[in-house]
Amino acid sequence: MAVNHTIVWRLKDKNDTIAKGKLDKSGKAVIVFKDRYKGYKGMSRFLLTEGGGLDLVINKENFTVSCKEEVPNLENIHFIGSPENEYFINTSMKKTQLLQKAELAKAVLATYNKADAVYAPFEKEQTQLNDQYKALRNSNTQSPLYAARVLEIFDFLMGNSNDLKDSPEQKAAAANDFVLSKVNFDDLYNSNAWNEVFAGWLNIQIQQSKSDEQLLADIQQVGARIKSNAQFTEFADIMVRQLSQKGKDNVGSPFGAYLAKSGRIEKPTPFLLSAMGGPQTGMAAPDLLWKSGPYSFDKKQKTVLVFYEAGCNNCDNEINLLIGNYQELQKKGYEVVSAASDMDKTESEKYSARFPWKNKYCDFNGSTGYNFTTFGVIGTPTIFIIDENGIITGRYARLVDAHILN
Repeated sequence: MAVNHTIVWRLKDKNDTIAKGKLDKSGKAVIVFKDRYKGYKGMSRFLLTEGGGLDLVINKENFTVSCKEEVPNLENIHFIGSPENEYFINTSMKKTQLLQKAELAKAVLATYNKADAVYAPFEKEQTQLNDQYKALRNSNTQSPLYAARVLEIFDFLMGNSNDLKDSPEQKAAAANDFVLSKVNFDDLYNSNAWNEVFAGWLNIQIQQSKSDEQLLADIQQVGARIKSNAQFTEFADIMVRQLSQKGKDNVGSPFGAYLAKSGRIEKPTPFLLSAMGGPQTGMAAPDLLWKSGPYSFDKKQKTVLVFYEAGCNNCDNEINLLIGNYQELQKKGYEVVSAASDMDKTESEKYSARFPWKNKYCDFNGSTGYNFTTFGVIGTPTIFIIDENGIITGRYARLVDAHILN
C-alpha cells in the first residue's frame, strides 16, 4: 500500500470510526482501538482514504495486516495473529469456488442428456461437490470462531442451505428455521446484516403464504428470542416498516398492539410510535419538535405534558386546573409543558397568554402535526406524566387521575 494512505477502521454497519492511522515512510501504521471498542466483536470495514478496503472480523485479537498491492482484497491481504480473519477469508474463498463449480455442473447437466458421454462425469462431479459443500458447512457449524457465525449469516442471505440439491421449498424452510431457532442475535447484531436478515426472512415468510395469525406468531417468536431491548426495538422497527410496505396491515396492527404492551421498546422511532398508538408508560418520552428547536424531557425534573385545543370544554377544565395548581405542582418538582392543536395563531396566543408556565407551544398543524402524531394523541385533552429521567409514568384524560395533586 502507498505510504500516503490513511487507514480508517469503521464499524461496518455504522459510520463510527473506531481507529485511524497514517502509514509512515516504510508503509507501516499502528492502530489502537478507542477504549469503548476494545471488547468489540463483529464485522468492521478497513478503509484507505485513497480508495479501496475490505471487511474484516474484529474479536479481541491483536493482529498484523499486510498487503504489497496498492488496493487490498481477499486474495492479496495477509494476517499474522488473526485466526478469525484467516478462517473467514479461506472459508469464504473455498465456498465460492465450490458454488461456482456446482453452478457449472448444474448447467452442463441441464444442457446434455443422460446418454451423452459428458453427462456421467459431471453427474459424479456434482455429487462430489455436494459432499464437499456439506462437509464444509458441517465443519463451519463446529467452529467456535465468530467468523463461522458470520459465514452462516451470509449463507442465509445468499439462499444457501445444507444441500446443494435442496428445492426452493427446502431452502425456505431452512432459512425460516435459522432465524426462528438458530441464529445468535448478538452475533447477528454486529455482522452488518441485521436489517437484511430480518427483511429477507419476513419476505420469505410472506412468499410462503402463511396465514396472518401464523406470521404474527412467528414474528413474536423471533422477538421473544432477542434478549436485548435495544436490539428488540430495532427488530420491531424493521418489522413494522416491512409489514406496512408489503400491505400486511392485518399483521402490522396487532403487532403494534403487542409492542405497546411489551414494555420492551427503547427510544422508538416515529414510525414505531405510530404503530404502537404513541409512546407507552415506561418508555422514554420522545422529544417535542418546534420551530425553536427540539424540547427534551430528560432535564432532571418531572413534567406534566398536556395536549389540548383552545375552546374545548374538557380542555378548559384541565387547563384551569393546571393554572390553579401550578405553584403546588412546582413545589412537588413538576414543570408544565403544553402543546396545542390550534390552527388560528391569534386565538391560540390569546388563549395561552394566561398560562403561568413558559413552555407553551403550537405548530398550527392541528392534531395531525408532528408532536400530536408522535405521542399518538387522538383526542384532547391528553396528559402525560414524565419523571425526572424522561420516562413516561402515566397517560390520562384527566389530571385528577394522575394523583399528583393529592
